[in-house]
Amino acid sequence: MNNLLFQTQPWQPALHLQGDRRILAMLLVQLEEIEEQSDSLKQVRTALLDRITSIQESQ
Repeated sequence: MNNLLFQTQPWQPALHLQGDRRILAMLLVQLEEIEEQSDSLKQVRTALLDRITSIQESQ
């Protein structure tokens, strides 16, 4: 059963740590994901502001 789990899911080092180290590793992974989402949102925001400016200038 464990072999199947390892074959279907990518290896995540944070899951093999224990205690505070495991918690810290998992939090760091979440932080990286949030930073990526933030960067993506900033890009979308910039594109929307550019579009709004373009529409306003064409009126």
